Amino acid sequence: MEKNTLDLIRTDLKYKRDALHLSHQLLKREGDFYQKVIIFTSLASGIFESVKMKLQLRQPALELLPIVLTSFVCGISSYVKFKQYAERQEVLIQSTTILTNTLNQVRNADELTEEITHAYNHSLELLEISLYPDIRKKFLKISQRNMERIIENENCYFDNIERVRLGLKLKKCDSDSDISTDNELINTPPQSEKKVLDKINETEEFNNL
Repeated sequence: MEKNTLDLIRTDLKYKRDALHLSHQLLKREGDFYQKVIIFTSLASGIFESVKMKLQLRQPALELLPIVLTSFVCGISSYVKFKQYAERQEVLIQSTTILTNTLNQVRNADELTEEITHAYNHSLELLEISLYPDIRKKFLKISQRNMERIIENENCYFDNIERVRLGLKLKKCDSDSDISTDNELINTPPQSEKKVLDKINETEEFNNL
């Protein structure tokens, strides 16, 4: 579909930029996990080595454990380097920055110009070279769903503001809920009835003392 208006280009850039954010988030989460494994394993190996020297433990199995832990850390480090987490995250950050700048340029524009079209095409090119086709398809689909839910909740929010002004009941806006969203009204819980306390006769109570 050709994007020949500012609104279409703005919407297209928003969800495609979000797709890059989601991909970066997943990469960062995986990279951080392996970095934590390396840190805690190295720390455990150092503590164990210190305790072994302090207590002068000489069992063969205990002598081999630090070697195993060190080899494990080296293996994880090699795997992280092989996956190129840092380099891939840097590419995604740079592409996201350019898409964000293009999006700001479109938001501040009054009409579609050749400069905006060129910047938009360059953003699409960056998206295509930053993610493999199968990964791009996956995150674009997730981003599209998120955008649909955001717009749906936003429309419901402004509708509820108008309902508050008119004194009407509110609609349920959570599109992620399993409950159907066909303008289901939220019922206000009934207020509990006030319990009337028995009147105390102070004179009678005083005479009974």
